[in-house]
Amino acid sequence: MRKLILVISTLLITLSSLAYGLSIQSLNKLQVINTLQDKTIVTIPLITLNNELINNTFTGYFDKNNQLQGRFSAKPDNDPQSDQGKWLVEADGTLCATWQHWHQGKPVCVTVYKLENGLLFVNKKSKKIETIVLDANIKSGNQLS
Repeated sequence: MRKLILVISTLLITLSSLAYGLSIQSLNKLQVINTLQDKTIVTIPLITLNNELINNTFTGYFDKNNQLQGRFSAKPDNDPQSDQGKWLVEADGTLCATWQHWHQGKPVCVTVYKLENGLLFVNKKSKKIETIVLDANIKSGNQLS
């Protein structure tokens, strides 16, 4: 419970500091590709799955052939712990992931924003925060193997 409160507090501080700073800009297509291609990301311990905020860490690898691998640290209810899929970046910089099992195999598209110390992923359709990845948790190569 303490960990959840700490994570929520950190998230709120991060978001409130954004409100007082300059407006942030979303990454363009090339920036998203350069940031994620052949990289493994690890999210903060809060992430959205099927429109529900869950206390779980997601690790994902974006390969050079637009294949995607992902795993949660703990198995989510009613979903597998690991999945595979495809990722693409649209012309406007929108990142879309289509998983074999997660999200019923439907694409999930997010706008990626660069923060001072990480990335903010906002659902393109609902405009809700999906997750945050700190810069320290973006590593080259496949860290899932």
